[in-house]
Amino acid sequence: MRTTSIRADILAGLTTSFALVPECIAFALVAHLNPLMGLYGAFIICTLTALLGGRPGMISGAAGSMAVVIVALVVQHGVQYLLATVLLGGLIMIAFGLLRLGKLVRMVPYSVMLGFVNGLAIIIALAQLEHFKHDGAWLSGAPLYLMAGLVALTMAIVYVLPRLTRSVPPALIAILGVGAGVYLLDLPTRTLGDLAHIAGGLPVLSWPDIPWNLETLKIIAPYAILMALVGLLETLLTLNLTDEITESRGYPNRECVALGVANMTSGVFGGMGGCAMIGQTAINAVTVVTVLTDLATAVLFGIVIAALNFAWQQARELYADSHLESDGSKLYRVHGTLFFASTTPFLNQFDPANDPALVTLDCQHLNFVDYSAIAALKTLRERYSNNGKHLRVVHLSERCKQLLKRTDLHYS
Repeated sequence: MRTTSIRADILAGLTTSFALVPECIAFALVAHLNPLMGLYGAFIICTLTALLGGRPGMISGAAGSMAVVIVALVVQHGVQYLLATVLLGGLIMIAFGLLRLGKLVRMVPYSVMLGFVNGLAIIIALAQLEHFKHDGAWLSGAPLYLMAGLVALTMAIVYVLPRLTRSVPPALIAILGVGAGVYLLDLPTRTLGDLAHIAGGLPVLSWPDIPWNLETLKIIAPYAILMALVGLLETLLTLNLTDEITESRGYPNRECVALGVANMTSGVFGGMGGCAMIGQTAINAVTVVTVLTDLATAVLFGIVIAALNFAWQQARELYADSHLESDGSKLYRVHGTLFFASTTPFLNQFDPANDPALVTLDCQHLNFVDYSAIAALKTLRERYSNNGKHLRVVHLSERCKQLLKRTDLHYS
């Protein structure tokens, strides 16, 4: 390693650490947990994913998206059940990676990923507004002006410093500079200690103190599956985004396994679960849903919308050319993709009542995707048959022939 590389890594690590500590404490409080559990989880998950993961430059820790999904479990069943859930969730993540399912992130459109990033940026910004309140009421007077001034100073440093020098991370200088200023000038502001009392020692290895039976599995399994899905989704989206930013390639399956190992380790050492944190990795329609609901719902919503839009576009692009042959028959040459959304436009291309006795359908430029396509072909043949005419199908693809064999339909 070169000296410049070591220096850059140390500065990046310091910046991440200063930003990570208050976040993991806040997320632990959101989940109704001891702040130490957030610190334990942040350290263990961040360290193990860095050592075992498949994406340099990506930060994982006790994430807020994971904290939100386990609040109900903690309130109803307690911390020990949470630790068991983290263990099971980690096991699911490992299985996901070993089965090489990380490539499924390719199914997420770029627009969804962009909305995911923008949505999280808005959520992060809105979360900061809570610091402008005290006991539920908005700050006013001198406390408000002081808080607004410190925020403005911090933002100014982050914005202006890169124009002067890139030798140090602007976020690190902003955190250290503003923090030191507040301390030296003894300014009356809220500190991390005001959020929660933090006291304790190093994490201790211990198995969750719960009855290991089927009843317990019924309690923790739904939360473990949800935790694993949310964690994997945020991790893979963050990995994908980091690949785009750095123009390099990560290894999603390896990252999934590393994340699972990290979560299981965190669980047996009394830490909360976690995943990749885009806010730490890269601080900056789907956006609205992310803000109003949660990550899993937003991404699922985005994928559904993108899929419906794709289906609509593909259905609109289907068209047919037709002409009469020298023997008096008619030839239809259809272009496009035949699937559930395009069966009606496909059938509307033909005129069984007025066509000649022999009609040929050329499928050389027609793609058959699903059984709806086969059903449409069957319907078309029946329409011609009901009019006393014969439909001949030529240039079928091998895939279509296989589909036809499975349905015992034959065309000639």
